[in-house]
Amino acid sequence: MGKSLVGGFGTKDYWMPDPATGGRTAQILKGTGYVSISVISAHYRADGNFWQKIFGGSDKVALTTGIVHTSGAKQTSSASVEDTRTFDVGKPSYFGLGNHFIALKLPTECDGIEVTVSIAAVKDDNLSGALNLLNAGELKSTLQLAPPAVSESLAIAGVVKKLLTRTDPQKTLQGTYGGKVSAGAIVDPLKDSCLCTGYLILIYRESDADIGLDGLDGSKFTIVDNELKYSGNTLGNSYVVLRYSFDQIRGIDRDADWFSTFSSATAALDDLTTATDEKERAKIFASALSLYKQGHKLIAADPSYTINEAEAISADQLTQLLRKYQKPSALSQRLTSILPHSALPARLSEFTVGQLADISDHYRATLRQYNMSPLEEAA
Repeated sequence: MGKSLVGGFGTKDYWMPDPATGGRTAQILKGTGYVSISVISAHYRADGNFWQKIFGGSDKVALTTGIVHTSGAKQTSSASVEDTRTFDVGKPSYFGLGNHFIALKLPTECDGIEVTVSIAAVKDDNLSGALNLLNAGELKSTLQLAPPAVSESLAIAGVVKKLLTRTDPQKTLQGTYGGKVSAGAIVDPLKDSCLCTGYLILIYRESDADIGLDGLDGSKFTIVDNELKYSGNTLGNSYVVLRYSFDQIRGIDRDADWFSTFSSATAALDDLTTATDEKERAKIFASALSLYKQGHKLIAADPSYTINEAEAISADQLTQLLRKYQKPSALSQRLTSILPHSALPARLSEFTVGQLADISDHYRATLRQYNMSPLEEAA
């Protein structure tokens, strides 16, 4: 990082460790959780053209972002105009964003999460009008992988990408970070553009003779009140700061189809209180299991969840159904010995009652760490 350019125009990139994680840069591995990306700070400064330097003037400036989530042959993308403003040339000017998310809890069950950022002065009046329209709040897109959010992101991305092709990379801040995701640790993850926690800093160099951005130490950057500083000094160049954060779990999505199906399975067992014999109890439990199996299929197909969390939610739901049914069983018993094999997801069929309960308890403990509620409390 930070060695792609020596002198010359262009955008330099640096990586600043996140103080919230003890000043460490941690690589994010495949399938371990979720990454969120936010714009922390964005600053614009330009000397202006010949006439602006003499008479003064202003630039209409647009800050745009793009995200591409790649998993095998499938790519899901988002692009947004995050802000457009008119700034006086020759003066430091800040976009008023402040921890604005451009990607929210994207699962790392993928091959890469690429980010592109641009700050450009807009000279074309027609383009300026289009950017004003796309800057409307309802057209700003935060990439998520839940199906409704994906459809919205794709619609906006197509328009924004066409606009981005009309800016000159030599006259604007434009940066891309690959965000590769690997199953194992890499010796130098930043050199290989791997997905990591921390702050990605993109700085634009205006002058061909400016070598002041060469060889800077990423650990000497600080962010004070959304303002980027280096060794305590305010940075005068145009720049964008992105924060990459990591969450182990996503939590319960109340709007998902699997949530309502699992909730219906739990509610079905309320009829146990009026059951007159064991045959009727077994019939009620079989109905609940049928709903549970449907819910499992839905969450297993939900692209916004990692395989591990989807399995943990399914295991927790099945554990709660068994506890509510109060079927006598030993912790060492395999689930297939007390439940119909057809009612069990393949990934859970080899578990014992005790192993299932351990997964459930661990997931609930993790939810509490993130101040989240389990499924039946979220209903």
